[in-house]
Amino acid sequence: MTEPFTRGRHAFGFCDICGFRCDLSDLKFVVIKLKVTAIKACPMCWDPDHPQLQLGMYPVIDPQALRDPRIDVNQNVERTLYIQLGAPEIPTIGATVGCVAGALVGQVTVTIH
Repeated sequence: MTEPFTRGRHAFGFCDICGFRCDLSDLKFVVIKLKVTAIKACPMCWDPDHPQLQLGMYPVIDPQALRDPRIDVNQNVERTLYIQLGAPEIPTIGATVGCVAGALVGQVTVTIH
């Protein structure tokens, strides 16, 4: 029984990417998105198929929003205790520049430039 191709132990080939000569047995097919192409690359140019190139091939369910969210009950309690301790009013979101916040250990001034 004969084989259709010779072994070619001493055969050489050229990389389709860089064009350098190397052993034919060292050349590998380039795989892109799980498909084997007709491009052969040397060990220096060959890269494995990257999983990030396969985005969109598989469905991804990643919900971002919560259904019927509730506020944090402790947030109001902390705000009440903070005001009862004699500290100045807690600035709200979008407060003006140069707000002063109080604490039990001292006073901190936050300046936004």
